[in-house]
Amino acid sequence: MRFVGTTRFASAAIVAGSLRHIASCVRAIADPTTPRSAAFAHANNLGSIAHILWLAGLLALAAAWAVDGAIARIGSIIATAALVTLVTAELIIGFSYDISENLFTVSVPLSGIGLTCLGAAVLRARTGTVWTGRATLATGLYVFAVMVPAFAVFGAPNYPALIGWGVTWLLLGSATWTNPAVNTATKAPNHHYEKETS
Repeated sequence: MRFVGTTRFASAAIVAGSLRHIASCVRAIADPTTPRSAAFAHANNLGSIAHILWLAGLLALAAAWAVDGAIARIGSIIATAALVTLVTAELIIGFSYDISENLFTVSVPLSGIGLTCLGAAVLRARTGTVWTGRATLATGLYVFAVMVPAFAVFGAPNYPALIGWGVTWLLLGSATWTNPAVNTATKAPNHHYEKETS
């Protein structure tokens, strides 16, 4: 079945990244560090591993689903740009905290927009399973329903909200792993050819 290996890789990367992301947030709650400190910068550097895995998984899923249409293309581009921005912010935070903070601010809503568009496109095109489409959509909508309000009220980073975001990514990876065969762009059977050869 085409692209099964790609979706397996994507789901494994997303699940691994999600577990790493959740573990980092739990550790930050249990052992908090002061912003602008070396320990805070080091924690963010290590946190980039999770989001690099998310980026790899997202790119693999986009390739496997091969969803046509402007919304899908825009969603994939924006979501990819958001994760690249997030990883960049985590890697440079020790050198320039202010620039990193601005990149974090941009990456969060961008990821929500990109994943929401991509999830809607997948559901509409029926290229992935219903659950993978819903999980992608939920991961994007979670940003606006929970993360943005939590950051606005309690300040950023808000680790409980970030843990919830990790759970939505984990659901996305799990849904893709359990239904890899449906996430294939298979061609419709050529009934005309079958009729002529029968």
